Amino acid sequence: MRIPWHLCIIATVAWAGGEPPPASTLGVVSEQALGEASRLRDDLVRRARRGAWPGVEDTYLKLGELGVPLAAGDHQLGAQAALVAGEPWQAYQRLVRALQVDAEAPEVREMMRDLRARFGRLTVRRVEASPIELTQDEPPFAPDERAAVLYAAERLQATGGFDGMVPIGRYRLGSRDIEVVPGLKALVVQRETGDSASAP
Repeated sequence: MRIPWHLCIIATVAWAGGEPPPASTLGVVSEQALGEASRLRDDLVRRARRGAWPGVEDTYLKLGELGVPLAAGDHQLGAQAALVAGEPWQAYQRLVRALQVDAEAPEVREMMRDLRARFGRLTVRRVEASPIELTQDEPPFAPDERAAVLYAAERLQATGGFDGMVPIGRYRLGSRDIEVVPGLKALVVQRETGDSASAP
């Protein structure tokens, strides 16, 4: 049974506030870095409790820059922040990092299964940076799915290319009809010179 994201978030916040990685995994890390990591980890959990996901993203990135190994819960909250921002592929990669820390984390595995069931990989390869439209006949209802479609469409408008995950379903990419299926195997679309920027 799929667990709603808001319930995952509540469970995760409590879990992420647990113990940091064991000292044996830290190597040579300055006391200052460890203290800053502890402060940022507390901030990460506080922001997640408030639903301040842009702040969670910012704090997660700052944690990663310290050179201190992160806890599985840190990666899971970072994954949720990425999902809210419309980047399910980034979220999935962060969940993989969480499993590398705690291979038995059931919450992480459930989130990964949910992402693989609702989203599919899409790679649009460009030959030039001309924009191209991505539209759906039936826009998704879930907020994280709507955010993912918007993010992909914005990237295609800005750069002409995309590599990530979008909700499963049928799309119009420029003048082409495409269908994204569940899972991690990417649907690869090779653009050609002069591809139409929008659907006719």
